[in-house]
Amino acid sequence: MAEHGFSVNTAVLSKDRMSLDETTIQAYDLSRKPFDCMVDLLYAVPVTQSMISAVSHAHSKYLSYLENEKQKTALEAARKKKAAQPNIKIARKKAEDLTSQLREVGQQERVQSQEEVLPSAL
Repeated sequence: MAEHGFSVNTAVLSKDRMSLDETTIQAYDLSRKPFDCMVDLLYAVPVTQSMISAVSHAHSKYLSYLENEKQKTALEAARKKKAAQPNIKIARKKAEDLTSQLREVGQQERVQSQEEVLPSAL
């Protein structure tokens, strides 16, 4: 049975499946035969204008749904960004305050070290 169609058998065999047993190839062939018969039935379905318009309508509804989801995601991201803005402003203000405090402490330390150096020099 494995000899009936070399091209079919070589299609089953790939680089990673080169060592398949003959019974495995036969089982694959047997399991595939019912589906090959059904392919002919697919071409027997008439495609009418109403079917085409129904598919087109369904596709446009799907595209509309995707666009709505995209807008919802964008709105949610904008809302989160807007909610985070006050936190960013507060964090920047705190950072500026800490920076100014560090500058003041640095200036005070320099003044103190200069005052310590001056009396010892006299």
